[in-house]
Amino acid sequence: MTEHGIQVGARPRVDVRALLGYLTRLGVIDADAAAAPGVRVTDLSRSHLVLSVRLADGRRLVVKRARARPGEVEGSLGREVLVYRLAGGNRALSDAMPAPLWLDPAGRVLVAEAADPGTTLHADAVGRGSLSVGHARDLGAVVGAWHRATKSPRGGLPTEIPWVLGILSVGSWRPPETDRVLVHGQVRRELRTAFAELTAGLAPSCLVHGDLKWDNCLIDAKSGIRVVDWERAAHGDPAWDVAGILQDYVAVPRALGLSPPDRDESISAFITAYLDFVEPTERQRFAERAARLAGARLIQTALEYAATGVDLVGDALRILREPRTLLAAWSVR
Repeated sequence: MTEHGIQVGARPRVDVRALLGYLTRLGVIDADAAAAPGVRVTDLSRSHLVLSVRLADGRRLVVKRARARPGEVEGSLGREVLVYRLAGGNRALSDAMPAPLWLDPAGRVLVAEAADPGTTLHADAVGRGSLSVGHARDLGAVVGAWHRATKSPRGGLPTEIPWVLGILSVGSWRPPETDRVLVHGQVRRELRTAFAELTAGLAPSCLVHGDLKWDNCLIDAKSGIRVVDWERAAHGDPAWDVAGILQDYVAVPRALGLSPPDRDESISAFITAYLDFVEPTERQRFAERAARLAGARLIQTALEYAATGVDLVGDALRILREPRTLLAAWSVR
């Protein structure tokens, strides 16, 4: 079956000419862009169809098509579509996202600006050797503003507990890499206790991205920081999103074969900017909860990195035991 120039099947085949014609009819690109030589389409599909389109003039688009039933929120793309719809009536949320170029009324197709690999916070930080203080401050303000602006009600999104917190519970799902990464019984016992405490302390209160990290943040020279890939969005604890940013201060250097810095002033810039949106009496408690959740998020990243041999378990345990080690450059104002 072919829809919008996309062959739908076990492994989609792309009719590039038909796809470009579809994007032209939508008004996303013009006829000259569609006809120009050098257009490249890359199939990035996993749970649903995802196509990366690089136009001859260098612009990049992402085209996503849900395999789930129209309007189904439980599908990951269904969540992203719902977030874009919510952003239509929420300035702080819309300011945190790239503008959608096309949103199918039935929630089946999303066309949006795509990340150039060189414009992510991750790529910029690798090039600089660390996240810049200015970018960290901007990111803290963007995330804090959308969290505060999306406080209850849930907006149709499910309330979720981060899956990594349940991997050591009896009968819970766990990725196949778990036994390879978490080998020692003592480590498992310590993590099981820590994860139970973190789960009990979660405070779902707003729209969370669910997979926030440097690689999902774009640097836009005109619009500032923009967050992409909202497929794990849910109603959850905002500290989990903050934890995703904090854990990259450890995960990114380790992936490059480097040691994380003892102090990084951009952590202070990020946390301070974010906490401007948190009640003053809650700031210390929130920051330490987010730092401890960063330890759990590192375990999730360790599972995702399992094939690379990058070991993050020791760092995760250190942060879970003493979250202030991750906040050494930050002090409450």
